[in-house]
Amino acid sequence: MRSSRAALVVVVCFGVLGTVARAEHITIASDGVDIVSPKSGSRVPCDIQLRYDDGTDDTPDWGPTLGWYDPVMYQFVGVRFAPAADQSYQVQSASWYSDYWVLPGNVDVEAQEWGDPSNSTSATIYVTGVGTWEVDFANPICIPAGGEYVIMLCPQQGVWGVIGQDASAPHGRSYWAWNPTGCSPQEQSTAEDYMIWSCVTSCDAVPVEGSGWGQIKALYR
Repeated sequence: MRSSRAALVVVVCFGVLGTVARAEHITIASDGVDIVSPKSGSRVPCDIQLRYDDGTDDTPDWGPTLGWYDPVMYQFVGVRFAPAADQSYQVQSASWYSDYWVLPGNVDVEAQEWGDPSNSTSATIYVTGVGTWEVDFANPICIPAGGEYVIMLCPQQGVWGVIGQDASAPHGRSYWAWNPTGCSPQEQSTAEDYMIWSCVTSCDAVPVEGSGWGQIKALYR
């Protein structure tokens, strides 16, 4: 049975040869909450969309925790993307789906080159509830030909929800981080694809004008 507010599962793990693994924290929706389905389409710049989930949330009443489920404990999530290796690509925008949200507030969305976190950019969006959320990057980064990048979702302190997940054919490109020192991936998830996607364009394309924090797109209902 679902809890009256949100659930706590911090699954601690088994030690293997002296090491300790930690499982994802999950949050369970309270009874009677309104679950909004993922929104198709995009209102942000999107020449080539990259995503690994199939567009369907397989656990609509619970999900991996996104944010601060405790005053001093929190979890961030992200997805590693691989554009075509034919040329360098600019990261235009990022989107995600949350089927349950507990505490509203700012979520930092960061794009960083895999292997070179110094090549990064970010946008911040105020999240008020469930649905599909989108940002575009005012200062987009270019990823070299054959390179990869990660989109991380990092709620600011006190902000708490979940990320949608597709468990039908995992690609091993989802990552989570428990109490990280920064907005960066830590642990690979091989059991699901987080419902985070992004869009790229050629680095030779004319840049899209944006606001200082990235153009913020409204919640779809």
